[in-house]
Amino acid sequence: MLFIVSLAIFTTILTITENIFLAVFALFLLILWIIISNLLTKKQKIWQKISLIFLAFVLAILAIFIKVHRYDQKLSTIFTSTGLIYENMQWPHWPYFVWTWIISDIYSHQKYIFQDGWGREYFLKSEKSYKIWDEIWLNWYVSFGYTGAKDIFDFKKQLEIFKTKPDFQSIFHYEFNYHKWEMMKWYYGTIYEQNSIKIDSSDKNISFIQKIRKNLQDMIISAYGETPQAGLVLWMLVWDRSQIPSDDYQTFIDSWLVHIIAVSGGNIVMIVVFLSAILFFVPFYLRNTIILVTVILYSLVCWLDSSVFRATVMWWLSLFALFWWREIDVWRAMGIAFVVMILVNPYFLAYDVGFLLSFSAIVWIVYFSNFLEKLKQKIAEKKVKQTINKNEKKTAKTKILNFIKNSAKDYIVPTLGATLGVLPVMLFFMWSTNLLGIVANFFVSPIIAIVMIYGFISTILFHIVPRNIFLLPEKWLIDYIYWISQITAQWWVYLNANWSWIVYVLLVLFIFRIIIKKNKSQR
Repeated sequence: MLFIVSLAIFTTILTITENIFLAVFALFLLILWIIISNLLTKKQKIWQKISLIFLAFVLAILAIFIKVHRYDQKLSTIFTSTGLIYENMQWPHWPYFVWTWIISDIYSHQKYIFQDGWGREYFLKSEKSYKIWDEIWLNWYVSFGYTGAKDIFDFKKQLEIFKTKPDFQSIFHYEFNYHKWEMMKWYYGTIYEQNSIKIDSSDKNISFIQKIRKNLQDMIISAYGETPQAGLVLWMLVWDRSQIPSDDYQTFIDSWLVHIIAVSGGNIVMIVVFLSAILFFVPFYLRNTIILVTVILYSLVCWLDSSVFRATVMWWLSLFALFWWREIDVWRAMGIAFVVMILVNPYFLAYDVGFLLSFSAIVWIVYFSNFLEKLKQKIAEKKVKQTINKNEKKTAKTKILNFIKNSAKDYIVPTLGATLGVLPVMLFFMWSTNLLGIVANFFVSPIIAIVMIYGFISTILFHIVPRNIFLLPEKWLIDYIYWISQITAQWWVYLNANWSWIVYVLLVLFIFRIIIKKNKSQR
């Protein structure tokens, strides 16, 4: 835990302030805290703790160095691999290009992801309407991606900044940085369209993963048409929002249902459970290998979104452990997934809300479940033991109570835990939340798995035996989700919050938790 917390602290400081001497100062404070704590508690292994903190510091710097180096390398090749026309000497002082390639994804209304022939992606802003995989001839000027992070290794400049104006305030007063968000998403700039022409070309040079994604998209749209039903199925299965109108998307945000409908770790769980069920006759090792390969392919089809990335790492660890007939602790799996993701992309921690939502949800699901389980055991211990005749038949009342208990364990507890987990993150970044969304989650969550799995099955069945009857149940369920979203967004009850007091509340809870732990250990 000490290593993970230290890694998070150093990564946050280095990505937000980008001053290595502030990170060194934080390293000094952490080591000082370990020494003082050790003197007060008279515990041993002080050098082991200091080594873990120092290792976290080194890994944070190394992760940022690799990320920035790879990003700058590709960024520097743009001028040599594109059709540069001229340098615009007037505002906005950006180079002007002519290029032909594809729209690889749709971010939102008139905002696209444009991919070039070298695999680089750009954030495209256009007044024209395009579809995914459209090939276009594009005249544009570009605001290149973020390169300021490379100054983090200019020690002389960093020391001067630290001496004259150390940026302590930015750590506690977080502000979203668009250019760092671009780098985090591996976008190499923002394109502002001047003129473009759509090209009708069937010979699109796309990768194997993109072909899988394109085939899934084509199959779903050909079955459901360009309708809201197709939009939701695409969104829930392959992280494609292109068929959802901007008003409907905003409704999902206002109703606080957007985080459970979008592609998430739950998709990976469903894939594992579904494949385990239909491949029960396949030998154990071969079955697990098929599941492992399918999980990684699916995560790549979803563009390795942070929530899917987290679930993929955790399930890979769990499935690999099964090869040796072992189980991996869920907390350890989460810790490893956190470290892996930070090392792969350190800017996740400060500039990817999905990353924070994913981890906060899974942490609270596990924590809340364990808390209720311990509470249940304590209550059971206090009750007077009663002897029950083993041959006594279960009454209707007993069956109902057992059903309620199982429902609470498998449905209510995870839903409530995830809701409590994402609440502080939503408040921190959006300053408000719709409290009715908490209730709406309970009405939508039970059918999410059905919609995802049946959406895939019904699409396959429709293409084998074209019958609308296969699609009707899915359409009814999706219409129900839209209806719940609209009602919740319309009859909203918002909780507004200022980020500063949220930070103080979380800090007080953290200190309170430490005090409780110390009191328990001293008993």
